[in-house]
Amino acid sequence: MQESLVVLECLRKSSQDKALTRVYRQLYNPNFYTGDSETLIYALKEEKYRDLSDKQLQDIKFAVEQILVAVFDAEFSFPKIFDELKGLNSSAKYLEPLPAQALGRIKDGRFWRLYEYLGPWKIYLKRDNILVWENQYYSFIDKPRDTKEIELSGLRWQLGEITLDRSFKAKLLRPYQKDGKPVHRRDLLNLSESVIIDIYQKQEHYFQRILSVLTEPAKDADLIYILRTSLLKTLACKLRTSVRDVKQRFELFDAN
Repeated sequence: MQESLVVLECLRKSSQDKALTRVYRQLYNPNFYTGDSETLIYALKEEKYRDLSDKQLQDIKFAVEQILVAVFDAEFSFPKIFDELKGLNSSAKYLEPLPAQALGRIKDGRFWRLYEYLGPWKIYLKRDNILVWENQYYSFIDKPRDTKEIELSGLRWQLGEITLDRSFKAKLLRPYQKDGKPVHRRDLLNLSESVIIDIYQKQEHYFQRILSVLTEPAKDADLIYILRTSLLKTLACKLRTSVRDVKQRFELFDAN
């Protein structure tokens, strides 16, 4: 059995000038999997993958991702997808699921049935200039008057601009502010100070990740200010002291 990297390179080269017809059977290669490959391959051969656990399906999904990368020059990494979208200043056109140009590259019904079952996908097919986002399909065309705004799970794309949806931002900040001002989180007061700080730090990492993909992150930088101020107020409320005292005691950031 060939190494998976060899299989993928063969698929990449073959897809340059012809449609691929025996892609599904490539998933029988145990080198694609880190878990119990025998069980996965049996389920695939019998098309009984619906009986597999979420963890096993994730193993298969990663193998399918590798094939899509080889055939379509696809991108799954969120930061890289958003970087690509920022460079697309053409307009977007909504497509019906599974565009013809994609189906034409892989003419294998079993592969596409598995692909549909493993969805939803968040993927950019660079070779065909197609964005697949939660099973919505878009192509990019040079007709500005036909501009289509694309929903990206709380973000919006339009002519290369990626912005934060206002309602999604309000949802993110709901636990940390009231009437537009940062507040403490009462639901965390029974936890230790270290656990509270850890919870906020993980949330800040998530907020920073969101900001990193925006075209103009400075416009929504108040996400971090409100979160940090809420942390200070939560600790101050728990310890029955002032925000200034908390900042000095824990050597935390300056929220001003």
